[in-house]
Amino acid sequence: MKLGRSFLLTLGIGLVAAAASWSAPGESGRYWVFFRDKGPPGLLKRSVEAVREELGERTLLRRSKVLPPEELVDGSDLPLWEPYLERLAEAGARVVVVSRWLNAASVAADSSALAEIERLPFVLRIQPVRRWLRSEPTEEWQAPRVALRPEGLRYDYGLSYNQVAMLRVPELHAWGIQGGGIIVGLLDAGYEWRSHQALQRAMVLGEWDFIWNDPVTSDQAGQDYPGQAAHGTETFSVIAGFQPGSLIGPAFGAFFYLAKTERVTDLQGNDFEQPIEEDYWVAGLEWLERNGVDIVSTSLGYSDWYTPADMDGNTAVVTVAADLAVKKGGFVAASAGNMGNRVWRIVTAPADGDSVVAVGAVRPDGLIVGFSSHGPTADGRIKPDVVAQGVGVYVAAPGTSSGYLFAQGTSFSCPLVAGVAALVLSAHPELGPIQLREALRQTASQASHPDTLYGWGIVDAVEAALYFGPVFSNVPSIRILGDSRLEIRTHAVSKHGFVPGSLHLHYRVKGEPEQSVMMTPSDTSNQYLARIGPFPRGTEVRFWFTAVDSARGAVSFPRVFSHFFSYIVGQDRISPPWLEPPEEFALRGCFPNPFRQWTRISFDLPDAARVTLQVYDVRGRLICSLLEGQIVPAGRHGFEWRAVDQDGRPVSPGVYLVRLRIEQREYHSKIVLVR
Repeated sequence: MKLGRSFLLTLGIGLVAAAASWSAPGESGRYWVFFRDKGPPGLLKRSVEAVREELGERTLLRRSKVLPPEELVDGSDLPLWEPYLERLAEAGARVVVVSRWLNAASVAADSSALAEIERLPFVLRIQPVRRWLRSEPTEEWQAPRVALRPEGLRYDYGLSYNQVAMLRVPELHAWGIQGGGIIVGLLDAGYEWRSHQALQRAMVLGEWDFIWNDPVTSDQAGQDYPGQAAHGTETFSVIAGFQPGSLIGPAFGAFFYLAKTERVTDLQGNDFEQPIEEDYWVAGLEWLERNGVDIVSTSLGYSDWYTPADMDGNTAVVTVAADLAVKKGGFVAASAGNMGNRVWRIVTAPADGDSVVAVGAVRPDGLIVGFSSHGPTADGRIKPDVVAQGVGVYVAAPGTSSGYLFAQGTSFSCPLVAGVAALVLSAHPELGPIQLREALRQTASQASHPDTLYGWGIVDAVEAALYFGPVFSNVPSIRILGDSRLEIRTHAVSKHGFVPGSLHLHYRVKGEPEQSVMMTPSDTSNQYLARIGPFPRGTEVRFWFTAVDSARGAVSFPRVFSHFFSYIVGQDRISPPWLEPPEEFALRGCFPNPFRQWTRISFDLPDAARVTLQVYDVRGRLICSLLEGQIVPAGRHGFEWRAVDQDGRPVSPGVYLVRLRIEQREYHSKIVLVR
């Protein structure tokens, strides 16, 4: 919906020999300043070890799927050398964003400051911060008057049925595959997720506004023109919405991080042509990766100041950053762009990335839509990778609590595919991003003959989920029978079938040996059950499943042998095995401490819990709330505080108090901000 623009402004991207042509004396522009290194070599090894401690276990676990142990943390993760940033400020530049991955800082500076920066010996090069301008797609179509309600579905999808049924999502939902345990990150213009009924159950782990540097991604008076968050609210609802009878997104069972990286209007709402800088997007992507996100969905593309020849997978800053995210184990889905019927025509950055999954758009009948950007890329590669419905996509209506509307653009086909990726990954959490892309592409509608309009075709969620073997429900169901036995049910589906009698439930009670029992088919298709026990209330039962697939041999779920489901008899829920939880609740500390710009507050949860995380000054006044009673899954977690108050204003140096409340438990820690 807001991708690219048909006219281009081409500027030089060399050093600041041409700075006078970029900005007049006294007039500030935005530029990337790339550094040659990250400071004295002797400090690098020690810094790598410190960063390893800073990163959460979830992030390191995801990286371990694609990187050897000795490369989980490397030089790209190190912070920029602080004296370099200080020299930029001394030259008259204002640092806007710093990128560890690019070893660069974006600055606001005039021509004289740029000329001085160019002479600094540690500066490698300078180039403008690229921008994008919105492109509104237009496609005539007839909106359906009534929702399709096929029989046998687990949920009523309302008018969102076609957009998910085209991808065969309802079948996975019926099998209990709903994105459980997967963390999805979005990059967009803001999110009014708390006020709409379809997003009330969305499990948001964290959010950050990179424009105003505060933890509020909804519209704020004095900062945002009303409607700033409209587009992000719509895209978020496409992937995460859950309101039976109206809207159900593919990955409503996943967890989410929300990054606000785009400003679409000024306070008067009249700057429709205002370009959006790419530096906020890069900062948002690094933040998502650092927080352990598995899937990234981004519904924007950069073309202004670039040319089609730059769409080669290696030139655009956002493309380089997106490919780096994939290298670190993250899956990145990007809208292909809405430029297919304009002069530009081809995909926009970062969709041109070699490792990025570019998502094009089709009509509700499955035919390609004219505005959908296509390939080949400048270096001859097929793009898009896949397509999904991008016309007549049913979304939450921004500014309402229960309204809905139809939207169009590759902005909306992208979160549909990202949602399918989350479903497949929840069924096969062992997959890396390139394997996940392979599953999506090789099972799509024209996998045998990909082209530059549809790519590999319309995604097939069922075939993609089964591509790497059998699937099980993300979380089985359980009930206590009258005789105190437990009845456990799970869906289990194999493309080639299971060896008869091979599906078993294994379980263990503390102090007793492991036991197993054969599971039998229930009266529901592809569902199996077993009864174990009896067990007294309060007993913890740990269990997992094994089977023999006719084609692939022995399989288990959870896929990692050290992981298991846990159930305490009498509770109303099973604890899932996304990560083996810590043994006890704990506030692990803050790093770095003392700190200059930000610190990461880390804590352990042995079980999912409602968490409040706040920062106070020494007088007991609330400074900032990072979490407010949100449900956080079991595991080791970390949240950043960027030394700002609730309104995004920098706070003064000094001592601050961290207050962590987990259900009825409370923990405290001191942190010190220095400038």
